[in-house]
Amino acid sequence: MYFAIRRSDNGQYWWRAVGDNHEIMAASELMKSKQSVEHAISVIQAEAASAPVRDQTEGDEYTLRASGRSTLEFRSWCRC
Repeated sequence: MYFAIRRSDNGQYWWRAVGDNHEIMAASELMKSKQSVEHAISVIQAEAASAPVRDQTEGDEYTLRASGRSTLEFRSWCRC
């Protein structure tokens, strides 16, 4: 897996988590600075392995709390 930092047409930045099979596993919302994207990636790298899994399958929005320091929201795009 790797993180790809991207830049949108309006100059904002965002990241993608890409699997070894080259499929997109997650993507962020737009951020104003590349430094913000790099910080978000570093938080995920440091905290994700110990983050609890909370099954919230009643809705489309999932929240992952990384050691109480930050909240990362992922929205499901797939109706598998």
